[in-house]
Amino acid sequence: HVTMDQVLEAVGEGVVGVQRLVWTGTLVIGPGRHTIDVLVRDPAANRATTRTLAVEVPPPADGLRVSSVVLLRPRGFFFLRDQVQGDDPLVYQGDPLMPTLQPSLTVGADTHVRFYVAVYPAPGSAEPVTLKAELLRGGAKVGEAPLDLPKEESSGEVRYVGLLETRSFHPGSYVLRLVARQGGTTAAEEAPFVLAPEGPARQRVSPAGVW
Repeated sequence: HVTMDQVLEAVGEGVVGVQRLVWTGTLVIGPGRHTIDVLVRDPAANRATTRTLAVEVPPPADGLRVSSVVLLRPRGFFFLRDQVQGDDPLVYQGDPLMPTLQPSLTVGADTHVRFYVAVYPAPGSAEPVTLKAELLRGGAKVGEAPLDLPKEESSGEVRYVGLLETRSFHPGSYVLRLVARQGGTTAAEEAPFVLAPEGPARQRVSPAGVW
């Protein structure tokens, strides 16, 4: 049982007005099933919000691996980062990323789903790594496309930020699945999202580019 605390001191009205904060900290946990309880408290307003996340850490593997598929919000937030040594998975090419969980987008609007994934090639393997995106609706695959991977990071993994246009999609629940292949080995991860006839304005994804 480990507790991590982070106090945010507002340096100006602009920071408070953003209403979105990303804090990245580092905590190494071993293989197994873990529960993470997040508590955010505002002493001035006497309000608190909690969220519980279940995390399963697989045992170390020597073969090809893929990180969780992370769906992203557009930029427009305050980024707070611990001053620690090492790599930060929520920083891509020097820019911070803001994850979102199960976004609800509006059908027919100029919207898209932006996503992030890290691919970990098998150490010592000379086989090239490929990545493709598959789109599922109701459990059935309705589309797929290959993705061009960038060069490996200095730490060995390959990080990718992509964009999935959703203007022509029908309403419903979708799953974005990313499948990596190296030689005869494959690894896949996925993330769900919803396209609704109407959605709250705060959940719509801006069509403006981020990178």
